[in-house]
Amino acid sequence: MAARSPSSRSLLAALLLFLPFVAHGFVFPQTRMSNILPSSRVQSTLIASLSTSSSSSSFASSTSRASPSSPFLRRRWRPLFQQQPPAGEELSGPTLSKDMSPIPPPSSSPLSPNYKTIAALLGGELLLGLLAFPVGHFFKINPLATAKAPMGFGPLLAVSALLTLPALLLHFASGREIEDMLRESLEGIFGSETAKKQPLVVIAISVLLSLSAGMGEEVAFRGALQPILSQVTNNPWMGLGISSFIFAALHAATPRYFLLALVLSVYLGSLQIRYANLWVPVMVHTLFDVVGFVQNHFWGGGKRGKEANTA
Repeated sequence: MAARSPSSRSLLAALLLFLPFVAHGFVFPQTRMSNILPSSRVQSTLIASLSTSSSSSSFASSTSRASPSSPFLRRRWRPLFQQQPPAGEELSGPTLSKDMSPIPPPSSSPLSPNYKTIAALLGGELLLGLLAFPVGHFFKINPLATAKAPMGFGPLLAVSALLTLPALLLHFASGREIEDMLRESLEGIFGSETAKKQPLVVIAISVLLSLSAGMGEEVAFRGALQPILSQVTNNPWMGLGISSFIFAALHAATPRYFLLALVLSVYLGSLQIRYANLWVPVMVHTLFDVVGFVQNHFWGGGKRGKEANTA
């Protein structure tokens, strides 16, 4: 077979391109197009309904200006959703009754406690505390070397409660941005309705999470990381500064919360240096978290909290 010339190839390609349009004319001739075109009554109803909406006013005006007697416009520019209803049926659509209330948007937080998230937080704090031991063993430092209670845990708890007050005052003065952020986070953990229906559950979960954070984070940072950095730099205050910066970076949800975590970490590290007792920062950290969790979930400072209390 002889090879086709470039001109014959171009002609064949043009025919193939126009073949769908030619087939369309035979399969859907003009006499059959009336089956999918709206009648004058349906067309006027659709145009009237479209003209009530400001967003579709231009479309309705362009549709009303089109001549229904023009076969070209009827065939090419009529939208396919304007179909003629079956015989004996009126044009109808979904209507919203006046007695029906709009569907409320879905809640962004669960109504009940999210126990999977709670378990993940507990496991993460536990893992953080456990990692302090192999790291401390590598640097020949025992994270629990200063964990002692010579006077008993009663007096130690009373002293730690007094030492928690400056941290709480700093938290309450940190602004509504942090309070709103903490409230949204706690609603995702506790559930938005738990405080109203099961307040003891909120308190129990708050104590459990606070104990895990107080033990795990303080053993890791004040028991292991701060002494290791103090030993490497040969300066206890340098170790305090670097470990506090790392602590704040891991809590940097917002820039303001980063500064709050940095100041609190410096305060906890200073207590460790002052008292040489790991239980002091552990208890201060735990009490601080318990009060913060309960206060933000029950009373919820800031804009969202006021809306919840007035509801």
